[in-house]
Amino acid sequence: MSGNRIPYVVENTIDMAPAINDGFRIINGLIPSRVVAFVTAPPDAPDDNAFYAIDENATGLFQGKSGAVAQYIAQGNVWEFYNAVICVIGDDLYISNGKRWIVK
Repeated sequence: MSGNRIPYVVENTIDMAPAINDGFRIINGLIPSRVVAFVTAPPDAPDDNAFYAIDENATGLFQGKSGAVAQYIAQGNVWEFYNAVICVIGDDLYISNGKRWIVK
């Protein structure tokens, strides 16, 4: 998702489902209600559609993504990255400054 922008559906589009689904996926990524855990690398067995907050000193596929949220999509075996501002883990609210997560 380039820049986390919700796709625009052009008038008279025959199959709007892909753009609409991408839009919902982006909204879910930018406003995640629950994050499974803080991680510095992709988990060995991630849950489908689960969100993970990327912690400082991330490595591998997550390198350079510290302070973001990653969502695993089993269909296609891909990771989507979002520049989310908030996340919740357990009962704690965290805010990202774009590089790291700060508990509030």
